Amino acid sequence: MKKCSIALISTIILFGGIWYTESLSAREMSSTASMCCIGKWASDAVCTVAQDERRQLIFAGCRTSVCILDVSDPDRPTKLSHFEHSALALCDLYFDEESYRLYVAKGDLGIDIWDISNSEAPKKCGSFDTSGYACGLSTRDNYAYIADGDAGVQVISVADPANPYIVGNFEMACATNIVLNDSYAFVADLGLRILDISVPVKPKEISYVETPGIARDLHVEGCYAYVADDWCGVRIIDIHDITNPKEVGQVYTSGYAWDIQMAGSNLYIATCDGGLKVVDVSNPTNPQEVTVRTTSQEALSVVATAKHAYVAQAASGLGIYAHEVTRGNTATNESSDNLAASY
Repeated sequence: MKKCSIALISTIILFGGIWYTESLSAREMSSTASMCCIGKWASDAVCTVAQDERRQLIFAGCRTSVCILDVSDPDRPTKLSHFEHSALALCDLYFDEESYRLYVAKGDLGIDIWDISNSEAPKKCGSFDTSGYACGLSTRDNYAYIADGDAGVQVISVADPANPYIVGNFEMACATNIVLNDSYAFVADLGLRILDISVPVKPKEISYVETPGIARDLHVEGCYAYVADDWCGVRIIDIHDITNPKEVGQVYTSGYAWDIQMAGSNLYIATCDGGLKVVDVSNPTNPQEVTVRTTSQEALSVVATAKHAYVAQAASGLGIYAHEVTRGNTATNESSDNLAASY
C-alpha cells in the first residue's frame, strides 16, 4: 500500500503541476542515433496522447481540453476540434477504433465517454464516477476495464454509453494501467498482475510478478509483457506460461519510465526527466538501444507508428519525431523550447 500511495500522489503532483509549469528542464544525454523532430503542436500543455491510426488522428490531452489533431501531414499537425474536461489530473486517453469512442480517464472524477465518429464535432456520450482513482483503461466488446488505483480494476458495461454501470471488479493494491489481450487483462499493479476476463463480470487472478519500482504502464506483444517501472526502467516479462510469468530482461533509463508503446520491433519509452528512448526488442532477452532523444520538457506519454512517434511533452506541447527525414531537417538533439523542423 505504501508503493500505491507514492504512485497516486506522484501522479497527482505531476499531472496537476505541469498545467502551471512554464519551464521544466530535461536531462542532457548522448544518443547512439538521431531521431529528428519533424513537427510540433504547442498551443497548450499536453500530458497524454492517444491515436486513431486509420484516420491519422492524434488525441492530445491538454490543460483544460482534449484536442483532436489531423497528422496526415505530420510536419504540420492541424487542429480539427476539441472538447473540454473538468479534471485537475487528466491521466489517460483510450481510443476504441471499433466504436469510434474516446475514453477519458480523469483520476478521482472517473471516466468520460466521447463519440469521435465525426472528428470535427465530437459528442459526449456519458460518464461514470468510479470509486477509486481512474488512472487508465482499455475496452473490449461492450465493457470498459478501468485501472482504478487502490479500488483495483472496475468492469463497466458501456453497451449503452449514455448509461454506463458497474458489473464487476477485482480488488488489488494499486492498479495504474491495464491492457487486454485475448481473454486476459494485464494490469500494472506494483508489478504485473494477470486476470482471466473470459467472464467479464467475474475476473479472476491467474498470476502475479512483482517489479522493483512502481509499475506505470505496460504493453503486451506476443509472449512478452513490457512494464514501465518508473525509476527501475522497463522490465521485460516472459508470459509463455501465463500462470508463471518471469522477468527475462530489462531496459535501463536515465529518467523515470512513465509510458510505453511498441511499433514493429521497437519499444518507445516516454521517460520523465529523460526524454524519448527507443529500444529494439526483437530479442526481448537482449534489448538493444536504437536512440535516445532529449525533449524540451518531460516526456509523459507516447504513441507510435512504423514511421513516427508522437510525444506529450508537458508545457512544451506535442512533439512529432521520425527515424528518417526525407526533407532537410535542421532539428538538433539539444533541449529547446522550439523543436519544430525548419526547411
